[in-house]
Amino acid sequence: MPIVFVLLIDPVGAGFVESLARPGGNATGFLMFEYGLSGKWLELLKQIAPGVTRVAVLRDPAIASGIGQFGAIQSAAPSLGLEASPVNLRNAGEIERDIAAFARSSNGGLIVTAAPRLHCHSTRKLSSEETPHLLD
Repeated sequence: MPIVFVLLIDPVGAGFVESLARPGGNATGFLMFEYGLSGKWLELLKQIAPGVTRVAVLRDPAIASGIGQFGAIQSAAPSLGLEASPVNLRNAGEIERDIAAFARSSNGGLIVTAAPRLHCHSTRKLSSEETPHLLD
């Protein structure tokens, strides 16, 4: 039975196809996200905050897109003079602790990747006391 997928985040990472160029088998379709865009996020961050030297990347390591997006960011970071560190999505308390610890040093930025589980934590906002040096 032929399969056409639509809006799939990472068909290769999810194991549905062997590659994008040659999917093989009976499946083909459209991507929802191209990981190369993740590197563009770093470029944008450097344009709006040229002093940034470190970037925390909030991502879900349990899904293929979280791994792929961070991999693309990590690959692009050195060419922009950035150090990328993952902040893994597990629970609200851990996210707050990791971001607050990252923010204690200056010249940091934050990228929030596409992850469905992030929406359950989207109403939580860090105060300026919790992020004293982010983008100093």
